[in-house]
This record gives sequence, C-alpha cells and structure tokens, in this order.
Amino acid sequence: MVRVRKGGRKKLDRQRFPGGKLKPLFDRGSDRTQAARARFAKFHGGKADQQLGDPIGRAWCVGLLENERVDPAVLRDAGRRYAAAYWAYYEGGPTTLRYDGITAATTAPSGAVHDPGGEAFLRMDRALKDAGRRAYSAVQGLCVDGYHFPDQDPTWVGRLIGERLGEMSTVQSRSADETDRRRMQEAVFGLRALV
Repeated sequence: MVRVRKGGRKKLDRQRFPGGKLKPLFDRGSDRTQAARARFAKFHGGKADQQLGDPIGRAWCVGLLENERVDPAVLRDAGRRYAAAYWAYYEGGPTTLRYDGITAATTAPSGAVHDPGGEAFLRMDRALKDAGRRAYSAVQGLCVDGYHFPDQDPTWVGRLIGERLGEMSTVQSRSADETDRRRMQEAVFGLRALV
C-alpha cells in the first residue's frame, strides 16, 4: 500500500531564485515612514529617504543647509556628530560614577562618538561658541534640542521645511518669515565652524 500525502505545506506565491529558494521581501516601513518618504521624494532624485530620521537630515533634504563654502552633507554630518558628542558628554559618558567606593566608567549612548574625557566635544563646543551666541543657539535648536525626539522638528525648522515643500502645517500658526531664515543662516554659520 502506497501512502499518498495530501495537504502539507502550501507553496508561497512569492518569487523564487533559480535554485528554488524564496526571494526576501523588501520592508518598505510603516505607513508613516512611507508617507514621509513620499513627502520628500522630489528632493535629491528620491534618494534622500535615508536622511529623514532627524531635523537636520530633513533640513538638508530640502536644501536649507546650502552655502557657498562647504558641502551641505558635510554640515549635516558635523551637526549629527556634535549632537551625539553633546549628549554623550552631558549624560555622563566621559565621566565616572562612584558607588560605595567603587568607580565604574559610564558608557556613552549608542551612536555617540567615543570621546573619553570629552576633549573632542569640548573642542567642538568651543569652536561653536566662538562662532557667536546666535550661531550657538541656532545649532543647539537644530541638532541638540530634539535629539531624543527625532520625528519632531523644532517649530522654526518645521516652518522652513513646510515652505520648501509648498505646504502650510495646521500645527504651526504662521508661515516661515525672515526671523526663521536668519536663524537657519546662523545655524549654517555655526555648523561651518564645526567643520
């Protein structure tokens, strides 16, 4: 008697490699991620979607970091390095803690610059302070203040991005004005001091 196997595992209706192995599915992200990509798709030939994870990345995407001297991508990366070093320094990264006479070095958050003692951060911070109070404040607002909430743009940056996208946000009570543009110019000046 021959047993006939019925049922079994159903075949998946996905594409396969010539050897029969299933081709992996590409995860396009959540609906929110796809909407953000679609919103910024007209910039950089639709290839800037990997840089939309923080306010400075979105500002770079719409061209707010453009200047005559330094590549905007270099400014974007300098701002991200400064923010990571800032939070590593002020969250206790380069310091040591004492518990009952035992000294334990704290660890910097993931993605932070390895900077024991904070010397590199202090050099960057000094260079930024030398650029002026307004530049320092603008870079802090663009890169540092929203570091732990990367999906939210500072209000003034959101207005500038909305202007570049040709949309008016219902959350923001007004459109971008000269004060916002001047603050972004100060931020670019401060980021150039970090490079």
